[in-house]
Amino acid sequence: AALAYQRGQFCLATRQTCSQAWFSKARDYDALRFRAPSHVNEIIRRFADEQVFIVDSEARLRGRDPQGFIGNNVMLEHLHPNVSGYFVIANAFYDRLVESKVFDGMRTIDVNTAWQRRPIIPAEEYAGFADVQVLLSDYPFTDSPQPVKLPAPSSADQHFGLLKHRKELDWLGMMKQAQRYYINQKDTHMVTKVTQIIADALPHDPMANLKAGQYLAQAERFAEALYYYERAQRAGALQLEQTIATLKTKSLM
Repeated sequence: AALAYQRGQFCLATRQTCSQAWFSKARDYDALRFRAPSHVNEIIRRFADEQVFIVDSEARLRGRDPQGFIGNNVMLEHLHPNVSGYFVIANAFYDRLVESKVFDGMRTIDVNTAWQRRPIIPAEEYAGFADVQVLLSDYPFTDSPQPVKLPAPSSADQHFGLLKHRKELDWLGMMKQAQRYYINQKDTHMVTKVTQIIADALPHDPMANLKAGQYLAQAERFAEALYYYERAQRAGALQLEQTIATLKTKSLM
């Protein structure tokens, strides 16, 4: 693995086209088996037929780099995508669903709207970033543990993420702090987003889902509002029949 990696670096430094092949071999020969070898993708492709649609998320990730490398712009470390990387993968699945016409008459949204509505808030991003920095400061990324110096949070909502990283808040506590902050700031977009995330984490909580439905209805996102109102009803919220009937009509307009 080390030799293959060195050869890949040499090809890259000398601008030869062999770098991709050698870096792939380095991954396949890696003694730490965190990543599947290349032949797993070959097996997946062989399963493709009219009933199974291939989503080439690897190609999409490579497309984010001019040289075709899957690097730190889309990855947290050597294995897991970051927020941008997961969005690229999710968008690849979304585009394939649209192309496949599995859902006839499927309504679509553009990629910029999808990015604005991505289900993550700055507090979560900071907490995740801090946790990853601790991960990268020790084996197998360093020979010995290294001290971690985190940047100061740049906003109040990022500060809630720091408290989560320090274990002074749990995830739900962090999200509710952020929710109160956005309400005080009258930031309806972020209030809607964080309320929706909480509802998805608590599908059996009638009030959490009712609140998500209410905010989405106010934003005239009626099809999404209907989903949360119906889930609130299944969770035990009462007297929602008329609202649900109205949303069903509006979501079809």
